[in-house]
Amino acid sequence: MTEELLKERKKMLGELVHDKNYTPMKLKELAMLLNIPRHQREELKQVLDILVSEGKIGVSKKGKYGKPDEFAQAGIFCGHAKGFGFVTVEGQTEDIFIPAEKTMGAMHGDRVQITVDSENTGRRQEGAVVRILEHVNKTVVGHFKRIILQIYSAALGSSSTTKT
Repeated sequence: MTEELLKERKKMLGELVHDKNYTPMKLKELAMLLNIPRHQREELKQVLDILVSEGKIGVSKKGKYGKPDEFAQAGIFCGHAKGFGFVTVEGQTEDIFIPAEKTMGAMHGDRVQITVDSENTGRRQEGAVVRILEHVNKTVVGHFKRIILQIYSAALGSSSTTKT
């Protein structure tokens, strides 16, 4: 699939899911609605997975795709010095792993809204921060380090490091 075709499909599916008359559907239901043959369903799934990872659409525990707000969960972000973190959601026994590229700049202790990825390839659930609901720190004191061509900021007294 070319980059241009991918961009076009992402736009079309994003508009469909955000339409006011849209109701959440499974992959097979979306494929039937869009008249996508069986041999192209894997491409549809790839585009949907990309949209989920970008936080533009959400997926329910039953595998239905819809607006991210419908399936998002709120919790407290626990950041690690390497950039990744974990979100503790009230009422769940396990926390959710958030890779560094999907934290949206959340810092340790922030209240965030996340979506959980539909495919669980590792030992624990993995997700992405969709929105930062509340910053725990209103003021952050720290220092900047320039390493080659990138700038990193490290907040004092925190385990969070942000690439800027």
